[in-house]
Amino acid sequence: MNFPRDKEQYVLGDAVGASENAVTYRGKHKNPATGGEIPVGIKIFDTNQIEDIYFFHDEVNKAKTCCDHDNMVKIHCSFFADEEYFWIITEPLPGPTIRSTIKSTFRQGLPEGTVFFILKETLKALDYMHGKNVVHQKIGAGSVIFPRKEYSGGIKIVPRLLLYGPYGEELDFLPEWAAVKDSGKAGSKSADVWMFGLLAVELFYGEIPADDIVSSKNKKRDNIGKLIGKIFGCFNVAAKRTKKMPEELREVVAACLSGEAERRPTASQLMGYRLFQKDFPNRATI
Repeated sequence: MNFPRDKEQYVLGDAVGASENAVTYRGKHKNPATGGEIPVGIKIFDTNQIEDIYFFHDEVNKAKTCCDHDNMVKIHCSFFADEEYFWIITEPLPGPTIRSTIKSTFRQGLPEGTVFFILKETLKALDYMHGKNVVHQKIGAGSVIFPRKEYSGGIKIVPRLLLYGPYGEELDFLPEWAAVKDSGKAGSKSADVWMFGLLAVELFYGEIPADDIVSSKNKKRDNIGKLIGKIFGCFNVAAKRTKKMPEELREVVAACLSGEAERRPTASQLMGYRLFQKDFPNRATI
């Protein structure tokens, strides 16, 4: 169906979170002719808080380019309201982010089968985005939504433009060592692959190791093998962290966290790795 570009036909519900220059709401589209209501998500941007409006509109167009994939949050329409505010109407978000779920319920990491399922579905979306020559830049547990049991869909990736966090929480914190430093190419496809590797670590172990865990002598990426070994080791030997990462998943993480961007596989090449050649259930539960 076609969604109207008229704020009067939408009803704002609870605010579910915020980003630097916008607030995200649950909402409804109310058809004035029939009185029927359709649940939607609504993100309202204060354009006075946007430094580069041309870059912003480019971001909107990129998000719309990729939203027709089954694993991407769909954008129904967007429009200006009252000159100062820009509304983006999306499908209703089907559940919390994976990071929220991990923090609340799975602090030691998700079940192995669920990790594999989430990674494969996320990689499908990432491969699609890269095929459209669009990079995500913030792919991670905070941008992946796992649907509630009553929702029939699958994993959803939130475009970076639509990301939000609970009030008072930092949206995309990463330890210093984990930040992408590809010679200034943080917006590259290889940077997305690096972030995908970190996503795998966070899903499996429940967090990304902090700087004080990954020792300072291993922060430099000129010896990435030692760095990866330290990452795995800090979980395998520490108290209450006895999970051992399966070899096929370890292979994916090691490839994604290569210190040299040109040596990382592409998203398409990752699809050919042993882990992603397996068939996983159409739906995993957590």
